[in-house]
Amino acid sequence: AERTGATKTKPFAARHIVLCVARVSRWKRHDIVLDVFTQLAGKIPDVHLLCVGGPDPDDPAWWSEMQGRSRNTACADRIHWLGYHDDPRVWYQIADVLMLASAREPFGRVLVEAMACGVPVVAFRSGGVPEIITHAEQGYLLVEGDLAGMCDAVWRLLETPALRQCM
Repeated sequence: AERTGATKTKPFAARHIVLCVARVSRWKRHDIVLDVFTQLAGKIPDVHLLCVGGPDPDDPAWWSEMQGRSRNTACADRIHWLGYHDDPRVWYQIADVLMLASAREPFGRVLVEAMACGVPVVAFRSGGVPEIITHAEQGYLLVEGDLAGMCDAVWRLLETPALRQCM
């Protein structure tokens, strides 16, 4: 898929950008995204994580917990909480991969948005996700909770530009 309007300029001097677009709610599992990203950051020194989405008004403590957890990682300077954006296309257009770790995502509009921008997806095979993403065609689907598999799939996409381009 071709990225329409994509720019080659990436912020934060990043060679690779992992994107997570989701309200910061417990069931969206940003804790898993952070765990996977921390593993990736140990292998890829110039990868950055962009988290687009605001706090869940019903659970603001989770936002605070995720912020604190981010600050306490060795890669804190490569984790960027960007807040809510009405139109997140600018972030999709510079992303290399979208990571979605939600538990039982009912539909996953962000999956459709990522595909429309030519961004491969790594997500758990749960809820409505398998109805949108075909494994190894638009990205990778993993068994829910398989953090090692998620890390491996994101790493493979980041380190293999030809693979990213064909998804």
